[in-house]
Amino acid sequence: AMLYGEGLKIHRDGFHASRGIGRYALALTWVRAICGVSVEDNGFYDFEEEITDEERRAVISAVESIYKNTEVN
Repeated sequence: AMLYGEGLKIHRDGFHASRGIGRYALALTWVRAICGVSVEDNGFYDFEEEITDEERRAVISAVESIYKNTEVN
């Protein structure tokens, strides 16, 4: 929902993840969930569809904010 609010196209056909932002968001979510590591400093830029630095930062921020808001201290 956060990425929709940013106006980012995360689906290519209403169901499947777009080959740029959508797949990147899914990958970062899995890395964050499974490995439990921050994705803020990742250096990945080899996208199948071009995304801007602003879009890339928005995805990273969205993924991190989800986990920062759900962590138990």
